[in-house]
Amino acid sequence: MIIAESDWIEQLSNAERTTILMAQLQCERGMTVPLSFIQNRQDVPDDYIHEGHIILQRAMWEKMSSSTKVQLLETMVYEWWDKGECKELPVNAPIFLRKFANTFGTKQGSNCLAAVLYAVTEGKCSWIIDEWIHQNTFLEKLKQCHYQNIETKTLVKGDVAVWQDTDGVIQHAAYCIGENLFFNKHGQTIFNPWKILSKSQLDKEWSQLNMLTYRVI
Repeated sequence: MIIAESDWIEQLSNAERTTILMAQLQCERGMTVPLSFIQNRQDVPDDYIHEGHIILQRAMWEKMSSSTKVQLLETMVYEWWDKGECKELPVNAPIFLRKFANTFGTKQGSNCLAAVLYAVTEGKCSWIIDEWIHQNTFLEKLKQCHYQNIETKTLVKGDVAVWQDTDGVIQHAAYCIGENLFFNKHGQTIFNPWKILSKSQLDKEWSQLNMLTYRVI
């Protein structure tokens, strides 16, 4: 690991810089993307292109045009994290979801359990949506909000769907907003948006797991 000012690498000789960038590529450390991800090839210095990949560094990133940055980030999101499939938020959906539905966050780490707890508390715990929530914390908060596991696969507005593996570990959860639609978050990065998805979309992703239904009793 090297800790240095952002322009440090540009002060090295070409040979030294190449050695470091190739090490990043080989060790899969740091942000590297295929050269095909960028449209404006002229916006990337040749020194940062190796074996068909761009090795992104802070100083060179800051010199890139805004349009190239936007294009590259959009391509990365589409190719690696999310292809944008989502449903429109219904006009009669809860007001507290409007700020987040079908949008990207700005903080790393928030997970699906945090998104569900935000919805369960009707937005009153607004801070929680940016957190990483542990399974035990999640289940305890559901209990505090009077949710119980019930024997049904038919979900209604306000229900919580939970997908468990064979060891009883929660792998995903989503909040039902009615009309067979759910407030959902896949993944824990800023490239994983909060989205409105249909039950069929969720089933496609999680059908191999056991689904449980939690409802206010």
